[in-house]
Amino acid sequence: MDDELKAIQADLDDVLKRLANYMSGDKLHTQWIEWGEASKADAAAVILNYADTDNPSSTPMNLDGVIVRFRCARASQDTERNKQIAFHGEEIGEAVAAISALSDSSFVPDSQDLSILSSAAYDFMEGRSKWFGESLGIPTVRALRKKDGETAKPPLVIGGYLDALSKDKLNAAMDVFFIHREKNIPLDEGLFELVGQHRGIKTGTLKAFYYSDKAKAMRKAHGLVEDIRGITMNCCPTDIEI
Repeated sequence: MDDELKAIQADLDDVLKRLANYMSGDKLHTQWIEWGEASKADAAAVILNYADTDNPSSTPMNLDGVIVRFRCARASQDTERNKQIAFHGEEIGEAVAAISALSDSSFVPDSQDLSILSSAAYDFMEGRSKWFGESLGIPTVRALRKKDGETAKPPLVIGGYLDALSKDKLNAAMDVFFIHREKNIPLDEGLFELVGQHRGIKTGTLKAFYYSDKAKAMRKAHGLVEDIRGITMNCCPTDIEI
């Protein structure tokens, strides 16, 4: 390794250590999240998310906002991990939680998750597993709709069912949130019906998801980021006409 790359490595190590130390402190407004010492890997995950904000499809965000979003996502993932382990046992629960980590674009799986997923992927690619995760004990996942928030029994182990509307429901829930807040539209059946028609989601399905724990956590995380950035939005960030 030449001198230039050695210097870059030293700078990178210094940045990761400084960022990890900052994230381990209590300077950011995330008191509701239990947060311990951050690792260099945590700092690297934050940097990766921060770099992705240059993506035209991403929301521009300062580093403090990215840290808060990462903390919220990691806290949510820890809760999901504990839930899956309690229900399925440690081995399958850890595997399901690792797969679940990939469903949130704001979350970067930790080294443990990546190790589990890489092992499952290797076995699948080498033909030792008929489906992804078989070698880890995960049963076949069939598509079947169940109630939001209900933990599914095997073989429906991942989120209860394969939800093709997952991303649409997330976007629709935030549409409802912004329209209600910024345009002072009552949070009633009419608003859920309006947004649901725009997104192609049934009114009842959208309403149930809006009040689910996942949607509540998403709104809470958004509020924390806005508080830190000191942003007051002057318009509703949605293309729905009222």
